[in-house]
Formats: sequence, C-alpha cells, structure tokens
Amino acid sequence: MGLIGPKFEQRREEWLELLADKISELESKVEGFADTPMFVTAVLEATSAALKTHEREKLGALRNAVGNSPLPGAPDDSTQLLFLRFVDELSALHLKILAILNDPNHSIEKAGQLNEFGTGLALLIHHCIPETTEAQEGFLEQIHRDLQNRGLVMQENFNGAIIRERATQKRTSPLGENFLKFIS
Repeated sequence: MGLIGPKFEQRREEWLELLADKISELESKVEGFADTPMFVTAVLEATSAALKTHEREKLGALRNAVGNSPLPGAPDDSTQLLFLRFVDELSALHLKILAILNDPNHSIEKAGQLNEFGTGLALLIHHCIPETTEAQEGFLEQIHRDLQNRGLVMQENFNGAIIRERATQKRTSPLGENFLKFIS
C-alpha cells in the first residue's frame, strides 16, 4: 500500500478539485441543488467511478454528469444512475466512438474529408481517431457491440459497407443521444 497510497491520494485530490469547480458553477445556477437526494447520489457514484480511472475524458464525463444531475430537465433518477454506470464501465475510447456515431458530419469535418467509402464503420472510426489501427478492428468491433448492447447505438453490422449517403448518418439511439447530452 506504500506505493499506491500517494498515487491514490493524488487521484482523489484531483477529482475533488474537478468536483469543487463544478459545484461552484452550480451554486450560481441552481438554488438548493445540494439538498436533492439524486445530486448526493450522483456525487457518490461519480466519485466511486472517478477513483477507478485515469482517463481524462471519463473524469470530464463524470464531472459533467454531476453538474447536469440537478438541472431542470435532467433525466429521472434511474436513468441518471444508468448513465453513471455506463461511464464507469465504458472506456474513453467507447465515449469517443459514441460521439463520432452521434455526429459523423462534425467528426469528419474535424478530421478532414473522408474520401474512401465501402469498408464499414472501422473506416469512419480510423479516419476520425487516427491513432486506432487496422490491427485493432476486432477490438473496435467489440466496442461497437458494447455500445449496441447498452442500447446507445442502432443495431448495425460493423463490417457492413458504407455508401457515401450513409457515412454521415447519425447512428445513436435516443438513449445514446440523451447519454451524451448528460455527460457533456
């Protein structure tokens, strides 16, 4: 424990600082937010998940979820708990791929023009996340299955051909869209 203790404490402190910043923002927006049972639950669930990750994207998603929890129009308590569990279970790469599948046009725009079509969703992902490699296709397909199994993206064959008209179509489900909104 002597080697892990200082790193664990550092991770905890970094998370609490991120959380404090978000809570300060909330104080000026939502009166009495800290008294809501779901907000307290969201903080506890997010803290548990935050202590188990080093991925900045996931920490940001957890912080945003806590910040969105008490806002008017936030998902119901059960949905919030489901979404917090998803952030805990999924990797930062899952979240990046989900964002690409939610708005392929924006992702392609950011990455540059996509000229090649016809080789499946892997092409879109490789184009938008260049650090992925063709050797990872089985891994990327598993991530896609994970997202499908959670109901976040539409059922689609990962290796199916993509024609130009379909390359830029949104592939997230309504649940996936709401999840991304909650963690953004």
